[in-house]
Amino acid sequence: MNAGDAAIEIKRLSRERGFLLVGIARAEKLPSAPLERWLAQGMHASMRWMESRVDERLDPTRYLRGARSVVAVAVSYAHPDSNPESTEPEIHSCRGTETVKRGPSARRAGGDSPVTGGDVAQRQRGAACGEQAPGSALFGALRRHRTSPLCDRALPAPPIGPAALPTCAASTEAAGPRSAGVGNGNCGFPAELNVARYARGRDYHNVILKRLRKLRVDCERAVGGHWRTSVDTAPVMEKAWAERAGLGWIGKNGCLIHPECGSLLLLGTLITDVELAADKPGVNRCGSCRLCIDACPTAAIVEPGVVDARRCLSFHTIESRAAIPLPIARAAEGRVFGCDTCQDVCPWNRSPEGDPDAALAPRPAQSALNVEDVLALDAESFTARYIGTPLMRAGRNGLVRAALAVAARPLSEKARVLAEQLAENDPSEVIRAHAREALGA
Repeated sequence: MNAGDAAIEIKRLSRERGFLLVGIARAEKLPSAPLERWLAQGMHASMRWMESRVDERLDPTRYLRGARSVVAVAVSYAHPDSNPESTEPEIHSCRGTETVKRGPSARRAGGDSPVTGGDVAQRQRGAACGEQAPGSALFGALRRHRTSPLCDRALPAPPIGPAALPTCAASTEAAGPRSAGVGNGNCGFPAELNVARYARGRDYHNVILKRLRKLRVDCERAVGGHWRTSVDTAPVMEKAWAERAGLGWIGKNGCLIHPECGSLLLLGTLITDVELAADKPGVNRCGSCRLCIDACPTAAIVEPGVVDARRCLSFHTIESRAAIPLPIARAAEGRVFGCDTCQDVCPWNRSPEGDPDAALAPRPAQSALNVEDVLALDAESFTARYIGTPLMRAGRNGLVRAALAVAARPLSEKARVLAEQLAENDPSEVIRAHAREALGA
């Protein structure tokens, strides 16, 4: 089987295994300067594993001897109740002679077939050109901004960012401790803590890895060779390979953005010593847009495509085991596990196409957490509730610590009682310290 036919077969097998996007890149050494600079400046914070196996991260032939091709795959987690403005009216847009009715749950015109990776990226679809349904001023501006596929036309930038978001006066620095509600500055005591969209269902590592292992067997039977899989935990730079395989481009927020499916994507790769015909790499279409940079609540996007983990809410609420710095906690506004702000404002996420993966559907009880419920968790009840979900990454101590740090002040009466118990009796010094801070705020 020649390289072209083998690539077609691998893509067919990938779609049969449930992957929304698939593309292929040549297994070449990646430029080392960006990663080395990021590490040298300490932007990986306490994620010391990023310092190890750097050679393998940059060179797939060090991960799999004789590697010749990298197959990049992706699934979507853009479920309707997870999309920014998911209830907005449908938008009608034109792409050449094809009219597409686009809405949160709309499928691509022509049937239910999934959007397929590099092939779609190569089409470079035209600008949306239809009348847009009315919506909020902010998101209306974002939708209009998207009418240029390059996001590069002059647009009076709406005031986005922590200072411009509607908040109650009590939440400002001048007024002292925060008392705004969760997200978007809703006033009053919030009963809920916000969880990043990707973490509202099953653990994607398990979902994707199981499929990749089955796909690996399929590929070995179909075209032979040796194959290795990765889903975020191996020394493989999945976003870089997805970009090279034509699945999209790495945006200014550091996320992979597909021109039709947006950035609410989860990635995996298969590295093989089989020669496969490569797709054209993705072309960056962010243009002069900087909405994600300006919207980041902690200014963690220090330059286009570069995120400083030391400032990032996702790092502090998921990866870090240390106390959360007070300025970070105050900016969190109830985000207890991860942060979606840079994706919420991205124009490419207004109406993503392609079916979201049913195996990653959000669970209502996991989409927003009750402060009092979280503070009452012990190790056993935490595991019973969240086993098999991304929240296990933080662990009981990490989740309770984050809840104490980011919950609005003042705490409810029941939450205060729980915090007092934690301040006095919890084995974790970090939790005891955060509990004391929460009680004193």
